[in-house]
Amino acid sequence: MPHTNTPTKFVVPSDLVLIIPHFRLIGGAKTESEKIRTDEEGNRLEVESKVIRTIDDTAEYENGKYYVRAALRKVERVTTYSPIGLICQATLTEDGKVPQIEAGLNEIRPEIEKYNDGAVHSKVEASYLAIPISAGINGGSARALADHVRAIFERIRDSILGDTSKLHAAMVASENVEDLAVGVQREACEVALQQAREQQREIRARVKRGVTPGTAGNDLPVDMIEAAIALFTY
Repeated sequence: MPHTNTPTKFVVPSDLVLIIPHFRLIGGAKTESEKIRTDEEGNRLEVESKVIRTIDDTAEYENGKYYVRAALRKVERVTTYSPIGLICQATLTEDGKVPQIEAGLNEIRPEIEKYNDGAVHSKVEASYLAIPISAGINGGSARALADHVRAIFERIRDSILGDTSKLHAAMVASENVEDLAVGVQREACEVALQQAREQQREIRARVKRGVTPGTAGNDLPVDMIEAAIALFTY
């Protein structure tokens, strides 16, 4: 894709949804209880005593945290972070993102149910909301999303040409970023990510050969990444 200096208006996908995860561990390693002193009318005066009881079953607590993290990861794999939270396209085909979220959670729900049945002090909750948001994104909101996408690719470019030790984190942050665009802008994201992955592999190979990480990528081409940046620049 050729580089262009002509800004392209950011087109918001028509089926974007905001995914709000509700994954939490109720209970945990400690419980607290208070004894409150009140007046004759029942008004609270002060805390007379507070009791903190440590739960000895740390294995139960850690297992609960594991299931919360695992459920969240199922969502993160098919969404992308944005300034307003986790976003994906709501295409309801069999291989669409929302069905993928549901399928992923269905893989772990039997384990969570088994955990909840056997746990004494804790309980794992795992659900989510999918809220359509495309209709509400315009003007400044669309600009913020475009700026977010551009910043992701600027971070990748700068990591390749500069401190390559930051490239892995930059690539993680770019996961599914193409879902925030349609048409030529989505294609630009996909091509840019492909180039970034190729350069990441090359940098790893160079480092193994003894090249200093700080200079391992400074001569690598980033033209496709630059093209994506240009398409999200206003």
